[in-house]
Amino acid sequence: MSLKSKVTVIFCLITCFVYSQSSEAEKLLNQAQEIVSYNPVEAGTITEHTLKNATDDQVKIRSLYIGALSSYILGDYDLALTKAFEGKELADESNNSEFKFKIRELIGRIFGFLQLKGADVVNDDSGKSKESIFETEHLIEKGNKSLFNSVIDSAQMFAAEAKKNWSESNPGYQAALYYGLVADIDFEQKNFESSMQNYKKAIQISDELKNPFLNEVLYDKIAANFLVLGNPQEFQKYSELSKSFNLASSKIETKASNEAHKLRIKELDRRYSKQTATYRSIMWILFSLAMVALALKIIFYIRNRNRLKMFGRLLNYLKSQEELKEVRKTKPAEETVIEPEYEAVAETVEKEAETNSHPKTSSLLKESEEQILAALEKFESSKRYNHKDMSLSKLATQLNTNTKYLSEVINRNKGKNFNAYINKLRIDYITEKMKEDPAYLNYKVSYLAEECGYSSHSTFTTVFKSIVGVSPIMFVDFIREESHQEHISN
Repeated sequence: MSLKSKVTVIFCLITCFVYSQSSEAEKLLNQAQEIVSYNPVEAGTITEHTLKNATDDQVKIRSLYIGALSSYILGDYDLALTKAFEGKELADESNNSEFKFKIRELIGRIFGFLQLKGADVVNDDSGKSKESIFETEHLIEKGNKSLFNSVIDSAQMFAAEAKKNWSESNPGYQAALYYGLVADIDFEQKNFESSMQNYKKAIQISDELKNPFLNEVLYDKIAANFLVLGNPQEFQKYSELSKSFNLASSKIETKASNEAHKLRIKELDRRYSKQTATYRSIMWILFSLAMVALALKIIFYIRNRNRLKMFGRLLNYLKSQEELKEVRKTKPAEETVIEPEYEAVAETVEKEAETNSHPKTSSLLKESEEQILAALEKFESSKRYNHKDMSLSKLATQLNTNTKYLSEVINRNKGKNFNAYINKLRIDYITEKMKEDPAYLNYKVSYLAEECGYSSHSTFTTVFKSIVGVSPIMFVDFIREESHQEHISN
């Protein structure tokens, strides 16, 4: 046999071997896809095997997607995100449009559940979901919305549509969602016995899946059903079970949120790297290793300089806070209740302003201004600035003056506009809490934001950094380090 013939035979054998391996993997993945809704653990085991032995990127992508889907059904969101982002990267590189959409839809679902920004990793493609599990979730969401608006017929229609997506012979995740919605509809119609039966069906499936998020909701709802039926013992039992699932789901949610942030940052870095790949390649050819070393030195220098500036701003802020506390100590304590003792301030000022209209004269009389400043001191002591609905008009109403006069007093005496004034009070309040109460160092940023009057996590972080000089997380780390150093020195 000639050398050419031998090479041809070897090539054919290798091709046949690779094809047989790929074909076997596809069969296993088809099986995993089929059972993932009602046996996600087994489906996950299959995908681990196919992923470990995969030589083809398409097999890897599908293995990662189904594996992520199985983790999603189990409520293991951090693992689901890890697999999904890995699959997304491979799908992007191989331009696999089908799984690019599917994986991004999965990531978007998890990001949405965790209430995280950055879910723009999901394509803007509209239309029906390519995954029946997500289609079922979408129908259930519509059904719940209809039920919330008391449109029972519409909720029943969406439930009927959702039922088409799963088989009664193998009820799984979708069936649990369906029975939960049907039970909700029965409960709304006061068919409590029927509602109880459907909740039990949903819980039976959910218990097998061991999804703490799903269990928490279902156990809480069936507890309410027992309460309506006048069974306090069962109500107490299921309420306690719901609380236990809440503890488990909260831990998973925190872990998943942290993982999501890490993966999102990695994703953004990857995008940036891809966009600048050509430029970096050219620079690599043009510059020597010495220039690379110099560039690295410059990068580290800039980073360290920025960190020094940042901590400089932080130290200045803490110093100003200490000085402010010393000033406040010299003042006598005042009542924290704002009394309506300035009813005539605005009227008096308007009358006097008409007779004293020199352009350089302040629009507020000195006496009125002092009254408003005294009221502002009481306002600052009352902590009312932490109310989410606090506004210039509301504060003006509380002080029995008008917005124009109040804004002018704040601008002239506080050196800032109303929004900046309120933001400073709120941030000063929460930083004091974090310094004085160690428990605040363990709270989520979202809780800290809500504590001082912000409904938006991102707004709070932006304002905090602009005033303190560092992010809330870095401030927490700084306070912890300071406390640790004090403990060591003592």
